[in-house]
Amino acid sequence: MILGGVFSHEVPTQRCVTYVAEAVLLLMPFAKYDSRVTLVGSTQSEYDLCVERWVNLFGVQSSVRLIRRGCAPGGNGAIEVSCQAVRRLKSINVIDRGMVKRIRGISFACKVAPDLPQRAATAAKGVLLGLLPDVYVVTDVDDAKNRRQEMISGYGVMLVAETTSKTCVISQETIAMASTTVRESPEEVGQRAAHLLLDQIFEAGCIDGHHQMLVLLMMALTPDEISTAKLGPLNSSGVSALIMMETFFGVTCAVKEEKPRGGDNEEDERLPAPVLVT
Repeated sequence: MILGGVFSHEVPTQRCVTYVAEAVLLLMPFAKYDSRVTLVGSTQSEYDLCVERWVNLFGVQSSVRLIRRGCAPGGNGAIEVSCQAVRRLKSINVIDRGMVKRIRGISFACKVAPDLPQRAATAAKGVLLGLLPDVYVVTDVDDAKNRRQEMISGYGVMLVAETTSKTCVISQETIAMASTTVRESPEEVGQRAAHLLLDQIFEAGCIDGHHQMLVLLMMALTPDEISTAKLGPLNSSGVSALIMMETFFGVTCAVKEEKPRGGDNEEDERLPAPVLVT
């Protein structure tokens, strides 16, 4: 039995704290009591994004609060994950993505020159304004005056595309490369974030590729009602989720590849085909 309660955990800086938060949010709704977990480590990553938005679709009341930022290798950032216990999950029917109506973002930085996130935000907006006019990216700079001795410097850009459908939010995040052989300028970081977000939009799914595993596993844990979700092309994590659903839960899914959006000409056939999972 999962009892719930108040916990804290230190996450190794090789992965972001939301890497653990994703696993935590798969367990916390089924606890006996409401839960609150504080995770300490690196708060920024290109591979581990914010996850509470998608579990809320299943009737789970959860939230993720940023306490302080921290970048690898020092880490020492912190988030607080809160989740209410539920008796049963709601089934979902997420098949209408709608049109992208606005893009919002944060260009964040920790212990770096304040002009770096501003330049990255300007570069990201320069790319995205070619898609639609409603683009707004703010800057959030943490000078970490009380943490001078910690190796936590870094910056990056997080972007979120909101659509006319209330159930669809597409997110993407990039950070500056820490490698000594590859040094990116702030303009390259911002442009890379924008291009990766456009790739997610181009895939035509209601759920971005980063959260396919989370949503599919939550669908397997819903009651007997049928859940349906439209995804972009299945990635490795989505395929792994389908295998785990059948192996551990005995749940099988009908996977149907839909026609690419648009007409029936040859150019449209080269577009990514969304996948309908039931």
